[in-house]
Amino acid sequence: MSFLLKIFMVTLFFSSCGSDVKPSPRRDMEIKDRQSDMGEDVFVDLDDQKDLGVSADGRTQDMMDMGAQDETLLLEVNADLNNGVSKDIEFTVPEEAKAVFVQVIGRGAQAFTLSSWKNGDKSELVTENWVDTTTGSLCKECPNRVFVSEAVSISMAPNNDKVELKPGVHHIRVWGINAEENPLNTQVLIRVKMRNTTPPENASLLLNLHFSGAYNLTAQSAQSDRTFQSALNIMKDVYKQGKINVKVNYFDIDPSFQIIPDIGTPNSDLLKLFAINKPEADPNGINIFFVKELQSSTPVRGKSGGIPGPLFHGSLMSGVAIALKHKVTDGFVIAHELGHYLGLFHSSERPQTMIHDQLSDTLENDDTNLMFYEVAGSKLSSSQYKVIRLNPWVQ
Repeated sequence: MSFLLKIFMVTLFFSSCGSDVKPSPRRDMEIKDRQSDMGEDVFVDLDDQKDLGVSADGRTQDMMDMGAQDETLLLEVNADLNNGVSKDIEFTVPEEAKAVFVQVIGRGAQAFTLSSWKNGDKSELVTENWVDTTTGSLCKECPNRVFVSEAVSISMAPNNDKVELKPGVHHIRVWGINAEENPLNTQVLIRVKMRNTTPPENASLLLNLHFSGAYNLTAQSAQSDRTFQSALNIMKDVYKQGKINVKVNYFDIDPSFQIIPDIGTPNSDLLKLFAINKPEADPNGINIFFVKELQSSTPVRGKSGGIPGPLFHGSLMSGVAIALKHKVTDGFVIAHELGHYLGLFHSSERPQTMIHDQLSDTLENDDTNLMFYEVAGSKLSSSQYKVIRLNPWVQ
């Protein structure tokens, strides 16, 4: 297996949940057959390289930003990568910043991360040149973890309660490789945004639910389907425990998206799914796509477009995919993948990896936690809710 393919497989490992989900009678619910009525989609054409990421003016085709009032753009710049790394890029973080999001936007079959991030007080958030000393795609030793992602890389600080975002001049460098495993010589778009307020005690989270017609579940039928609504209520209850009220919109997408093959390989159809950008979908809502199957070397129940995911629609990673294979949906899987998209890593990975998150109040190998790799639990800790509430999608 090539180095690049390993990166995509490990990225899949960290931001998805697979077939090892523990069974639970309350969680396994058959989706009833419903009549299909599909709508028209807008998506990035993966066969046209100019649409895969940065366009002629440095913007991704069909990108739609959120309209959050407490989200401020600190930097937007086209950056050159030479021999796989950018020059030092700086931006100023003001005193009122609660969280900062560095978004690196490139093309499919390219992989990116931050190779360094210095805080406003010169301390390291991302350990300098960690990609040169680590064999995997996750910077486990970084004070503020980042990992390698295809096409679009999002880094959030703080993403744990052991680091503090400091005001002042921040410095980052971007690292990237191509599908031939060579260091990239290309241009990427970098957007740095900050959240300058925390949401109210009783916050809200908007979701745009998209249906491929898998098992004849559509935008219309899903609203009255008891088993789907039961799963949706389970997901909502998880976030309600953190005083986050989830609201949803319903949309249909083309049935050609029911089967997503080879999601662990570069430039897969999963990117085309995530890039769907329906004009009528609320730009302030996270896109969730319900398909029949996410095909991989190991079965996958759900996949997030990042940890966290992009703060906008229309990129190759803008969304969450949920598989309804075997006519089963699971509210905890939906909640788990949303947790990834909002910035949460697995609380613990498989025991042999000895990888746990950096939060002080999540127990190691606690299978009652929602973000445990098996998606066996239903609870989130206080620190996990705090990370989620720093994300601008939560208002």
